[in-house]
Amino acid sequence: MTETETETETETDTGNPKQLGLADQLRETLQLALPVIFSRLGIMLLQVVDTAMVGKVAALELAYLGIGLPPSYWLLMLGMGLLMGAGILTAQANGGGRQAEVATIWLSSIRHGVVFGAICVGVSYVGGDLLLLSGQQPDIAEGAGRVMVAFGWGMPAVMVFAATAAVMEGIKRPNVSMVLMLFANIINIAFNWLLVYGNAGFEPMGAEGAMYASSAARWLISIAFVVYLFRMKDRDQYGLGDIRAICPQALAAMGKKVRKIGIPLSISSALEMMAFMVEAAMAGFMGKIALAAFQITVNVAGFFMMAGMGIASATSVRVGNAVGHGDRSGQWVAGAIGVALVFVVGAMVSLTVLFSMDGLLALFTSDADITQIAAATLLIFATFFAFSSINMVAITGQRTLGVVWLPLFVGLCTTWVIGFPLAYYLAFVQDMNVAGLWLGFSIAAQFSMVFNLWRFHVVAKRVVVAY
Repeated sequence: MTETETETETETDTGNPKQLGLADQLRETLQLALPVIFSRLGIMLLQVVDTAMVGKVAALELAYLGIGLPPSYWLLMLGMGLLMGAGILTAQANGGGRQAEVATIWLSSIRHGVVFGAICVGVSYVGGDLLLLSGQQPDIAEGAGRVMVAFGWGMPAVMVFAATAAVMEGIKRPNVSMVLMLFANIINIAFNWLLVYGNAGFEPMGAEGAMYASSAARWLISIAFVVYLFRMKDRDQYGLGDIRAICPQALAAMGKKVRKIGIPLSISSALEMMAFMVEAAMAGFMGKIALAAFQITVNVAGFFMMAGMGIASATSVRVGNAVGHGDRSGQWVAGAIGVALVFVVGAMVSLTVLFSMDGLLALFTSDADITQIAAATLLIFATFFAFSSINMVAITGQRTLGVVWLPLFVGLCTTWVIGFPLAYYLAFVQDMNVAGLWLGFSIAAQFSMVFNLWRFHVVAKRVVVAY
């Protein structure tokens, strides 16, 4: 018997599930991806609504948001990265028929998230002092510090929601977080009306009130999410019927897995946020018009990037299920379908941006100078968007297959070693303005995309042991 025949027989003996047809696999990926996309858009919409409603109060209140939110979101990215492993672990357990482990994964992730969120609350109270030490004007530091405190009180709720959403996505129920984020935005608008403007007897609190409103909305939907989790009809199947029965040893062992996956992802998320903040600072050196064009591009790009993130999340769940099954061919096929789908969607997004660019820019500004710079920058974004989305899917797929540190190092090299020098050269030496910044980082990202795509192909062909 040949080596190939032996391998084929072994795979058959493992009882791997029969592969779905191409149409069914595409449908399943889209069914998982679309709710995630809308859920992520809901998270973005919270910030957009806060900014829009605060902007009607005073420019100074917007400045408080502009200074206080970046460090708060940097902490948020750290915590979100730490909890991303919950979805991977859940998908693998669910695919491997170990549904009873889901409760242990959830409880361990919640404990990590709540502890991290509590630390963030404490840090927020010294945020104003830290901003003052960084050179900010005293009145700006004080106002931004209040914003950080109000935002900080919502951090434990964000962590609870993120951990629960990751688990629910891992068992292929992403619709719940999507619906809850819709309610969060409705609640946030109502609370903003009360606290930002001082209606119905409340004192007007401006930017600080907007952050307390968002934090209150996050607490409400997080509590509702947990209640839903424990009221599912099949909660016993996932070990959620009595979480008090989970032994401390099982929680400790699961905690190691959560940290093994989450710490590299947390560092990666924080470094990505740091790179963005440095890029924004580089745009700021070009003047107010360039910075305004940069912010417009960030808003447009951030909106459309949700499509790539949703498909990447769906691909991670399907790859994780295959790993849990021990289905070597299935894990590669799931990744390949994700890559193909995100390329097609990315190409459609690029064409949408190109053919509706004037309308998109008109939503943000009527200034001809800003429009000219932003149009050139959006052209760069549209050109590279599909490939950047492929990179997201390839990175997420690797993480699900157990490769967590390598994508981090590749990202560091391409961003900081290639991206920043090239962006500086194109933007400042070649006078390409903000478009040069985006072009430099986009070119660097292509090196990351090629490597990560190749690496996923290699690892997905192997037998991967679940976490």
